[in-house]
Amino acid sequence: MKNYFYILSFFISSISIAPVSGFCFSLSNSGNNLNNANSAVDTLGPIFGDNPNFFCVVDNYCASTRCDLTKEVYKNIQTNCENNLQVTWKIDIDLYQDGITDYEYISDLPIGNDVSNANNGIYEDIVDDNGNGIKDIYLAPTIYGNYCKIYLPQNDLPNKSTHLITWTATDICGNMSVDTEIITVRDLKKPTPICVPLATGVAYDYDGDGPLMPYLELYAVDFMFRSYDNCTADADLFFTFDDVPPQITDKVVLGKIVNRDVAHYFNSDGALSAYPAISDEEKEIENRYLNGEQGIYIWFPQAKSSVKLFNCNILDPINEGNSIDLMLTVWDEELYHDFCWSRLNLIISCDFFEDRNSDIIGNVSSVTGAKANNILIHVDSNLPEFPKSQLTNQEGKYQFSDFPKGLNYKMEGTFVSEEMKGLDYTDMSNLYWHLQGIKLITNPYQLIAADVNGDLLVNELDFIMLKNALQTKSETGFTANKCVVKSSELNVSNWNSYKESIYHTLADDVFDLDFVAIKIGDINGSHFGTGNINYEYKKTYIIDPSHEVDDRSNDNQDVNQVSFNPNPFADYTTLSFFAPQAGDYTLLITDLAGKIVSQQQFKAIAESNIQLINGEQLGASGTYICTLKSTDMIVNKKLVLVR
Repeated sequence: MKNYFYILSFFISSISIAPVSGFCFSLSNSGNNLNNANSAVDTLGPIFGDNPNFFCVVDNYCASTRCDLTKEVYKNIQTNCENNLQVTWKIDIDLYQDGITDYEYISDLPIGNDVSNANNGIYEDIVDDNGNGIKDIYLAPTIYGNYCKIYLPQNDLPNKSTHLITWTATDICGNMSVDTEIITVRDLKKPTPICVPLATGVAYDYDGDGPLMPYLELYAVDFMFRSYDNCTADADLFFTFDDVPPQITDKVVLGKIVNRDVAHYFNSDGALSAYPAISDEEKEIENRYLNGEQGIYIWFPQAKSSVKLFNCNILDPINEGNSIDLMLTVWDEELYHDFCWSRLNLIISCDFFEDRNSDIIGNVSSVTGAKANNILIHVDSNLPEFPKSQLTNQEGKYQFSDFPKGLNYKMEGTFVSEEMKGLDYTDMSNLYWHLQGIKLITNPYQLIAADVNGDLLVNELDFIMLKNALQTKSETGFTANKCVVKSSELNVSNWNSYKESIYHTLADDVFDLDFVAIKIGDINGSHFGTGNINYEYKKTYIIDPSHEVDDRSNDNQDVNQVSFNPNPFADYTTLSFFAPQAGDYTLLITDLAGKIVSQQQFKAIAESNIQLINGEQLGASGTYICTLKSTDMIVNKKLVLVR
């Protein structure tokens, strides 16, 4: 049969017959001549079965063990070669995929050649019998439908290494099929969990502003420090509670990228927020964690461990000794994991305080310290009866009683104001002096009020909007009124970093959770009854002396001596005014939208002065606002141009 095969190959190649499907060429009985020059030749090789995802597992010492590989082969249904004939094999093994064949299985070898050495992993004794420089092992031919099975000759291959296997099957007609596979050595063994019990009684002050709280935070690794794995180093294992892994891969939460290398809050759905909590949204997550919501943990990458919080919301409030069964999980680099149980004996009493309820008391004031009544204070917490609300009384005070200790509370304030209530030209003057550098506003809450458009800046845009509001008696475009947290750390440099929510973990009665109610645009605080409210242009208004912005406007006697003649006018008009002392003056003319159409600077003498105004400077007919100012006075007047 072997000689017949080579003769067949010779005749096929010599006559160059086109390969087609159908049947296998055979010799005639007369003189070894071709009977038909048009006879077709079968060139279809065997068909391999589906490739499994091959891998070799490692042992307890993280080295590969005996690894068997199989390949199934079928007869091509389009060929006419006889059924159930043998398929011969040549299998090349390239360890580490370095392009060098280290071993080969071949059917064309002495039967049994080095099979025992290969099966037993004695690869040192395998020799090169066919003299091609590659260690070879005999592999018996197979019939269609049977598996070809080999053993990877070499054991002790390292974890994660990859190796190339090339399968070549040849049928009775000499047609070959080739298939290649990558074999990966993998650690499929779970790490070994070893749990130890832990008894502790540590209570601590979580937020640093009160007496010790019955809070307890524990690391999963503290219960599992004796766990180990065959391939992953002890320093690379990580530990969690309740079989819940941290955020393994990148995830964007609340605008931040979080993964296993970043500290974060997480639950069974992955990361919830970065840790520590900075934004209000992050503090909401922190609030849930601190309130003892089950299933939320903190991941600390430095410790490679999750952290779980225990407080009186989840502990028995009666028994001083609390025993809790804990499920703890150890994970290896491949994320294979296993768990064990431990018992936590807490020597901690939830009767830590004689009274488990406390009061929250605070005050709300205006930008100038006046008492602000009818401010609605909202309180929320992780209990079914929340949220709760209360209005401040006439003294600007609120009080919530009998709130459970050990919980985190979120507090916010809101109020509704009458349109334009508290807005007057003194506010506009204060803002103008501030922008001109004449008298800076030094109260951070007044600066918040001066940020009319809510862009966290105080500039000319705010002045224009405030001035237009006074002229149209409409707050259109104003940002919402605010109730901000009163803080000694807030100043003129960081006024725009104000907070509108308080997060507080209740340890005992608290008396100083205070807010400042701010009517936007009401720089002098007159909304709460500390100043005048008037829209008339021909008057100026004295600022309450308790304000931190000084009044530099003149009294009504001087103001009434400011006039335009004629008014209305067509071409020219004359500004006449009384100056209490000589100095530099500015005349600013704007339209009703706040756009500056003319600005003149001049020196005035003491007592009476005259300044000519040309209608061409203003432009179209209409009503204009003229502001005359110096370091000692600021006066607003209407001026009407008729063309």
